[in-house]
Amino acid sequence: MQERYECIIEDIIDFGNVLIVRLWNSNSHPNGTDMSKQPINNLYAISKKGEILWNIKDCIHEGRSSICVVHCRRDENSLVINTFMSTQYVMNPLSGQIIGKTFTK
Repeated sequence: MQERYECIIEDIIDFGNVLIVRLWNSNSHPNGTDMSKQPINNLYAISKKGEILWNIKDCIHEGRSSICVVHCRRDENSLVINTFMSTQYVMNPLSGQIIGKTFTK
């Protein structure tokens, strides 16, 4: 039996021709966030026509098949994301290309 998660759209960042959408399970635990209940590969770039342009799993190739994005924000024309694994990426929001990477812990 496959476990189902109740996810909401937690963030939408508008870059003009592309929307960045981050999914999250805000009801995962009554006293805070249960990371084991969070969706993986939970960041998408979607065109104004509704087409999925890329998913985070297609952009980060570091031996990981699952990425959990815990925060995202716009920094001028770049997308900045933070993952559960304490890595911050700066990305091109249109292509998903990684521009920079730092460790946050």
